[in-house]
Order: sequence, then C-alpha cells, then structure tokens
Amino acid sequence: KIRSGSLDGKLRFWSIPDHRVADWVDIGEMVTAASFNSDGSTAVAGSYKGKCHFYRMDGVRFDYITHLDVRNTKSNKASGKKITGLSWMPGDDNKLLVTSNDSRIRVYDGYTLACKYKGHKNNNSQIRASFSPGAEFIVCGSEDEHVYVWSTVNSFVPSINPIYTGYRRDKHSSYEQFAAQHDIATVALFAPDEVRRSRTGDAAAAVAAARAAAKEQLQPTKAAEALFAGNMTSPSFARVSASEGTTHSRTSSKETNAKEIELADVGAEEGDDVGGE
Repeated sequence: KIRSGSLDGKLRFWSIPDHRVADWVDIGEMVTAASFNSDGSTAVAGSYKGKCHFYRMDGVRFDYITHLDVRNTKSNKASGKKITGLSWMPGDDNKLLVTSNDSRIRVYDGYTLACKYKGHKNNNSQIRASFSPGAEFIVCGSEDEHVYVWSTVNSFVPSINPIYTGYRRDKHSSYEQFAAQHDIATVALFAPDEVRRSRTGDAAAAVAAARAAAKEQLQPTKAAEALFAGNMTSPSFARVSASEGTTHSRTSSKETNAKEIELADVGAEEGDDVGGE
C-alpha cells in the first residue's frame, strides 16, 4: 500500500496489487507533506496553508481525527506557512516533528505544542527536519547552506528568575551548525546506529589498515618525478642526525650554491699559498 498527496488537495491510498486507488480524501488545500506513524495506524498530511490533518487508518480507509494550525499564535494572519516536513519521533508515536516555511521546527505531543526550535532559515524551500535514531537530537538543513543540530533536551537552567530573562522551556534557540555545501541544504539525516557501529572496533581497524596499505602503494606522479629528477627527496630539504634525535632543516638552493663557491675559493687560495711556498 502507498499513500500520496498532491497539489489538487487530495490524499490518496493506493492498492498496488489492484492497480487502483483504494480510498481518497480531499483536505481542501494543496498537500505539501505526508507521513505515517510507525505501525501505520495514523496518517498525517501537511498543507500549503500551514495545517496538519490527522486520519486514523481503518484498513484502507481514511477516518478523520482532527487538524492542527501550525502558525505563530501572535500573528494576525489567518493561516500559517507551508508545511515542508513531517516526521514521527522514533519510539514515540505521540510526538510529531513539523517543519514549516516560517523558519521554525515544532514538536507536538499529541495535538499540543511541546517545543519550538529556531535558528535555521526556511522561508521558501521544501526543507525537512528529522530526529536522530535515539531522538536525542534534531537535524535540519537551511537556506543559508548550513546544517543545524538541536538537542531535544533543553538542559539550560537560568541562574536568575526566568521572568527577567524571558527563558521558556517550550522554546529552544540553542544549536550547533556547520557549512554543508554551496547551495540550499534541503535534507539532513543522521546515519543509522549500524553505520556508526561499523566505524568502531574491528571494522574501523580493518578500514584503517586498508587505507594505510593503499597509501604505501601510492606511486609518484610524472610531475613529481620530473620535479625531483627521480629523487623523491626534495633537494632543498636536508636531513641532519643529531645525538638527541633527527631534525630537519630547510636551506634554499641559493644559500647552498653560495657556500659551495665560498669553500671552493678558500681551497683555491690555500693551494696558491702552498704553491708559492
């Protein structure tokens, strides 16, 4: 079974074996995001006007439950911004992650707003936030070419009365970010735990050994051979062994040539003196 949403405002449930639509519902506005919960018993559709429509899946039938207005309650506008992403929290089907075009990410517990996250830019793009496998973090792309990461646990506790600081546990603006690419980052995902485990222990040791072996087998390029005339040690790099260890010193080719000429002149003068005697 497959569910689809489209710009004609219809949410469809497809029966692949029968090659037909098993059921559909018209939400009255363009569908811009959709998701099932983990067991498929609940479906949610996000709309262009900032609404989330919830349906109970009775077999292959849509059974309307309710809808949420995803918008700033302080705004005078009647509708919210486009919903660009929907994601259920791993291990908890009561919590839904909603991404929208007002540069906000919201977590709903049931049908109640639990927390709001901000920092990224999402004004016109189809950007979707997601949870980490253990739901400890939220990650999201941004229109400023960065990826943002928030902790789902707001551990900050103000040292003075929150009345004076404006601190609220349902708003989270503390985040980490890093430059991702030279264009809008529309999707960012945490790797599954299996991938993370594969990079530690025996698997990580095997990868490191393979990289070391490949590095030893590297052959010098033709440009390098031409530059060093077959000797892969730079002529301006002298290796000096000392009693306390091995040190390296750089001498320019001009200084080396000058010293050679000076020594040659001294030898010539000594030879003339000896010959004169």
